[in-house]
Amino acid sequence: MAQLTEILEKEHSRTMPEQKREIYLYSDGSFFRAYEWSAWLIVRYIRQLTVIRRAVKSADAEVVHVGFPKTTLDKYKLDGTEVIEKENDVVLRLPQSFFPPEEDAEQLQTDFSNWRQAQPVTTTKKKNAALPAIATEQTTQPQTLSGIMQRVLAFNVINSTPLQCMQFISDIQQQLTKLI
Repeated sequence: MAQLTEILEKEHSRTMPEQKREIYLYSDGSFFRAYEWSAWLIVRYIRQLTVIRRAVKSADAEVVHVGFPKTTLDKYKLDGTEVIEKENDVVLRLPQSFFPPEEDAEQLQTDFSNWRQAQPVTTTKKKNAALPAIATEQTTQPQTLSGIMQRVLAFNVINSTPLQCMQFISDIQQQLTKLI
């Protein structure tokens, strides 16, 4: 797998419209991982996955990523998706029809930023340890309606306990009350 700093550089330096619809999948053992913009594209256009947002010392930044087994790659290829294989890594180029005209590129960037900020920060590697932290992380920063909607879409109900779901709904209600 490429160095994380190289991956982040590539994710944050998308200038051409064609690059904005590319999902970079990096091989990590028997899994593919997608970072930052690529992770957002998967969650927004293809499939809801568990999103991890973690502070990474080597990159001196918080990093957002998703992952899935390599054997399930076909499930992430939508009709019209171009597949480019590079050594162990893969690039999925989504169809142009998924994206608004170039004039609306700023809105895509805003949507990505809101989605990224809405992801709870994981402080430990234990699978469910970060889920109760949803409420405390989100109450410290102002939210927009779009950001709250992104949080609701990204919340993984299936893998959450009833208590975690109740905490999440309570936090969403508090955020909406602040906006009204």
